[in-house]
Amino acid sequence: MLGLVLCGGQSTRMGADKGLIIQDNITWALTAADKLAEFGIDVAFSINSKQESDYEKSLEGRQLIKDNATISVKGPLSGLLAAHINHSTADIFVLACDLLLMQKQLLHEVLLASSTQPDFDAYLFKNDNEYEPLCGIYKATALSVIYNMHLQNSLARHSMKYALEQLNVFSIPVKEQNLAFFKNFNSHAERNGL
Repeated sequence: MLGLVLCGGQSTRMGADKGLIIQDNITWALTAADKLAEFGIDVAFSINSKQESDYEKSLEGRQLIKDNATISVKGPLSGLLAAHINHSTADIFVLACDLLLMQKQLLHEVLLASSTQPDFDAYLFKNDNEYEPLCGIYKATALSVIYNMHLQNSLARHSMKYALEQLNVFSIPVKEQNLAFFKNFNSHAERNGL
């Protein structure tokens, strides 16, 4: 299994690269990576080509996976597919760098589901009938299906939501007391009070 921190967004509302924002003396990217690494897995960072130089300096020696220019998909799905191309046999445990409040026990729930319910393609939390696609596990076989759909021009939409419609997803309901842990931070105003 490969841990993948998604850092490749445009960060337009934040006005600065979210993965490189420092909070409590550590970047958001490394905060997410540390949470995944606690499960004894290697962790890589999904970035876009514009970020490469800054991330090579900030995360020296860490594995960076740049969006693949041969994939005409944008957004988080691009990062997942690029990681799949680089690690085609690895299941991917993904966590977005801006899910700052995510707790280890919730990540453990996803990992437990993937080991006890092996017949599914992905393992995600579900909140109000919507999946939380940026915190969960995607099997290599499932990503292969999506990638092959892309290669055959049959991936009608390039959204995570559409990709998930093609998969058999094990859903974990988000409990009321855990809703705050799924908040992603997109602006300076949202950072206030952290």
